[in-house]
Amino acid sequence: MIFEGSEKKFEIVVENVDLRSLPLSFWQEMVAASQAEILSSLSNDFYDAYLLSESSLFVAQDRCIMITCGQTRLIDAALLFLKTYSPNVLVFFYQRKNELFPQMQSSDFSSDVQNLQKYVPGNIFELGNSQRHFTHIYYYEKEAIDSSDDVTVEFLMYDISANSRAVFMSDKSSIEKRKEIHDLFTKTRLFTDFTIDDFVFEPFGYSVNGLLDDRYFTIHITPQEECSYISFESNVDLSVFDQKLFQKLYQTCQPQSFDILLFQMSHLKEKTVQGKAIVDFDTKMLGESYQVHFYHQQKSDTPI
Repeated sequence: MIFEGSEKKFEIVVENVDLRSLPLSFWQEMVAASQAEILSSLSNDFYDAYLLSESSLFVAQDRCIMITCGQTRLIDAALLFLKTYSPNVLVFFYQRKNELFPQMQSSDFSSDVQNLQKYVPGNIFELGNSQRHFTHIYYYEKEAIDSSDDVTVEFLMYDISANSRAVFMSDKSSIEKRKEIHDLFTKTRLFTDFTIDDFVFEPFGYSVNGLLDDRYFTIHITPQEECSYISFESNVDLSVFDQKLFQKLYQTCQPQSFDILLFQMSHLKEKTVQGKAIVDFDTKMLGESYQVHFYHQQKSDTPI
């Protein structure tokens, strides 16, 4: 069974509206617009984290982050939000990674941007190598904001090892499989330090959201051999939480190739370059507020 694991994502920072005060029905409608549904949720003082049938939605007072995979139409969820709240938008990111099976998608980045431009007049950025791995970002900011603590890290892994895939492809019960998945990632501290909400899909597939105060993480796993993919995203500062987290995830999953995106994490980049963990492949400044670094690595390159 072929499945598109590569995600589409948007993040929206707003002013003069408390997003957490909006009714659950609003978020259900927005998720349904993308052709997904809410499976479960987790909340703390800072975030409502929704686990979706295809990835995740995080809602804070001043922002929301939505990630979807498969053949979902994330663009329709973004447009539904913007139709009501575009006057309140301070910053808008819309991101699409190159898909493994672009012919299966009902839209592409270019057509998505044409629709977004009706609400937010942003700019287009491409990071990476268009012949290999890359990501497109459509970015708008009303004005420069203080983004010094607004970090995001993404670690996207392709063609994971047979040993790692076997954990997710077994015929064991969901309870047994969940325990093995937690054991697989035990060295990362993610499942012990964060409060988590996870879901084991049948016959295979796995998603987890985690919250720790004002920090979140999410992992989504497509284990099928012909399209195996694992994504990790978080707003933790790895230099504070665990500077070797990428290395631990790499050692756990053993992908043949991977992408790294760092938003507002130049200090992490500088430290890890010294250890030959990350080499800066492409860097862009998005408006006046955000800098993003993109890196793609094949297993034949210098290992992480």
